[in-house]
Amino acid sequence: MFYDKFPQKTINNIIISLTIVVIILVILGINFNFYRGGYSIENESAEKITIVKKSFLQAEQFHFEITTENALKIALLKYNINQFVSLWFASLLVIPSFFLSLAFAYKKKLKKHFIVLLIFLIMILPLDFYVLINTLDQLEDGINFLKT
Repeated sequence: MFYDKFPQKTINNIIISLTIVVIILVILGINFNFYRGGYSIENESAEKITIVKKSFLQAEQFHFEITTENALKIALLKYNINQFVSLWFASLLVIPSFFLSLAFAYKKKLKKHFIVLLIFLIMILPLDFYVLINTLDQLEDGINFLKT
């Protein structure tokens, strides 16, 4: 009864589609800085740094002079950008892997595994979004603080 709702072919198509979407998002993220927020460090020298925020259709550049007063803040901003990108790619690999595991558990008719994975996914999704949004807010606050 639990497994009669979707045929095996549909489950296989879901698994293949989800895998293709994750691969495409990872390739876009690595090559084109395509991720939530889109922050990246473009030009960095000993006295100047350029941070770019790429949106869907536009890019905004922030140029900062590195001085002794703001060197620590810029180092923290660079760390936050690297942390955000790492979190994005980790989320991009972990969350779909839970969905793939759900699909495999459904396909193999493992009801207990399916329910446990579903509970973990329900717990991890809000936590993941909270951490990503919090890190993005820290990035924007750091840039706004350096602009003034």
